[in-house]
Amino acid sequence: MEETNNVPKSVEVMRKISSKEFSNYFYKNIHPKVVGYERWRPAIYVLDTILTVIAVILMVSRLFEIKNMDVMMVLLTILIVGLILKIVTPSMKKLQQQMKYETLPLLLNFIGSDFVIRDYGVNKTSGNPYADRLKDVFTFRLHDENADFKNSEEKEYEHTRLFDYFNRCKIDDYITGKYNSLPILFRDINLKRESGSGKNRTVTQIFKGLLVKFPMNKKFNGDIIVKRDVNVLINLGDSQNRVHLEDPVFEKYFDVYADDQVEARYILTTGFMNRLVSIASKNRNCSVSCSFIDGYMYLALDGKDWFDIAPNKSFSDIGNWQRVLVDFIDVFRIIDELKVEQNIGM
Repeated sequence: MEETNNVPKSVEVMRKISSKEFSNYFYKNIHPKVVGYERWRPAIYVLDTILTVIAVILMVSRLFEIKNMDVMMVLLTILIVGLILKIVTPSMKKLQQQMKYETLPLLLNFIGSDFVIRDYGVNKTSGNPYADRLKDVFTFRLHDENADFKNSEEKEYEHTRLFDYFNRCKIDDYITGKYNSLPILFRDINLKRESGSGKNRTVTQIFKGLLVKFPMNKKFNGDIIVKRDVNVLINLGDSQNRVHLEDPVFEKYFDVYADDQVEARYILTTGFMNRLVSIASKNRNCSVSCSFIDGYMYLALDGKDWFDIAPNKSFSDIGNWQRVLVDFIDVFRIIDELKVEQNIGM
């Protein structure tokens, strides 16, 4: 592992995030990409806010039978005009997605190397949201050219043994790259289970967040599952037993199941457990779980959007990008703690 004075790379990068080095990197590589999106963000955000406020006022007026026709006509006119503008402009989600496609790999390359984002459902922009939106409206797709890719992805999600049964899958981002020469894969996914139909149709949210995958240069005799919430763990089987560890803080947050308890204690070092606890305690709305299967580690971080800058925050503010980068440092620190670059067999 690349270290300076035996300091893990993630710690070194953490120091650089607030330094002049990152500032120079940001304004040279990222800022030129985001200024165009920032020109449109305030207008789209204000439009969304106005439409929401007007819709609420109209619903309240109807609820309380307020019949001031002059006011109602003005509100309806503004609402209709706003909806027309909404049709021909991209949604805030679309704007964020397009921006990420151009900038997120550049941001991650400050930490590692060779980061790229897969062109999965993301159309390149012309720089004019109105023209791009009209192009989307009048573009007809006869088949899903990514169907095979999506099917293989869904099978792997099931293979991680971290998710309850799902039958709907959306992949927002798919990013590959290297950290300390280690291949790493980030997926921003949304998994749901739909059942019934008509009035009896129900949709259950299974997972919405980040799934990270990287290889472990260690041999496994069996699977190891670390879970935060019993609802996200499936297919344990009779062979897997609960592993009781001596760290009371870790036991408070997580349950561990493994085929081989000795192997589980070897993999789950004190440093690794502390890092998982740190993520869980810092992101209380984020459910953390992971599994070690077939020589890979899968880390699932549910309940938090890891890639987006909030629509009420400036896309061109360096501080917002620093906060995104800090979130990713938590993941890279786990890699440092596991020392996965060391080929140590059981």
